[in-house]
Amino acid sequence: MSAASRLTPFMGRPDGINPAQALAAADANLEAYRETALALVDKAIADLAEGAASAPHEEIERLADSIAALAGMFGEDGVTHAAKRLCETVRGMVVSRAWEQTTIDVHIAALRLIRTRAGTQDIAQLLAGLDRLAARKVQGLG
Repeated sequence: MSAASRLTPFMGRPDGINPAQALAAADANLEAYRETALALVDKAIADLAEGAASAPHEEIERLADSIAALAGMFGEDGVTHAAKRLCETVRGMVVSRAWEQTTIDVHIAALRLIRTRAGTQDIAQLLAGLDRLAARKVQGLG
């Protein structure tokens, strides 16, 4: 018997929680972790800023992926976007064997700026610039 079929009898029971209540409870539970998660995001950004010049590309990509995942859970869309672009950029530079530390540093600076200036209109322009930079690195261009 599959998991879905074992749960089917419980779907129509009157003593269950309705989906809206379940989602509200899940959001409340998640919100309790916001401060801790965003502190981890800030720590990962600081770790990148401090050690990216000497870190292996796998570590840079791991930290950027963690930043994207945690920030995404809490609606930090700009941070998520910039961290994903950093991952793409690292992969592109590894594949093309054209590592440019300055490009990594630009992404890290953007992450720091976005975390301190969230919600400003400048962020959209900054993210568009990161998109263009990441696209060039993914394509193996300068």
